[in-house]
Amino acid sequence: MQNIDLDNVEIIGERLLMYLNHMEAEETLPVLRKYHIEENVDPNRWYPAKPILDFLWEVATGPNAMYNLVSIGIEAARMLQFPPELEGISLEAFLTNILPPTYVSFFRGGYVGYLKCERVTEHHIKMICVTPLPDDGWYGTVFGLAQRLLPHGMRFTVEYDNQAVRHDFGGDETIIHVKWE
Repeated sequence: MQNIDLDNVEIIGERLLMYLNHMEAEETLPVLRKYHIEENVDPNRWYPAKPILDFLWEVATGPNAMYNLVSIGIEAARMLQFPPELEGISLEAFLTNILPPTYVSFFRGGYVGYLKCERVTEHHIKMICVTPLPDDGWYGTVFGLAQRLLPHGMRFTVEYDNQAVRHDFGGDETIIHVKWE
């Protein structure tokens, strides 16, 4: 991963709330406390990103890792607040135009990688993640966004690209596909 050094990077408090409020928070709260991450988060304050990353990687190697990280990702998608002009935005438009710069905007103080989303077909988006965050959190975020932005009842799938080595397994990037019909 190119020059990602989180020693001076900060994350906005509003994003920390997903680590406290997701469906499996009871299971991950002791790990959060271990890294001295406050339970009374000020959504407008900037916090060091390094303890958050350490927390996420400990969760990623702990029991029920996939479920916990997917739950965090779903909560991240649920918590995103859309300005009025984005209400009713399509999943494709959100993933290709809004999510990549939004991810970067939650941090300051250094390079945190990037997201790139490409339209493959009318109902298929490929998301390329080059970030220091565990893959299953991104999987959950994409799943949560599909639930939120696709019309109610529309069927969709979210899957890792099985032709590429994921970041969590030593690859340079993680590729996630979301398809709907």
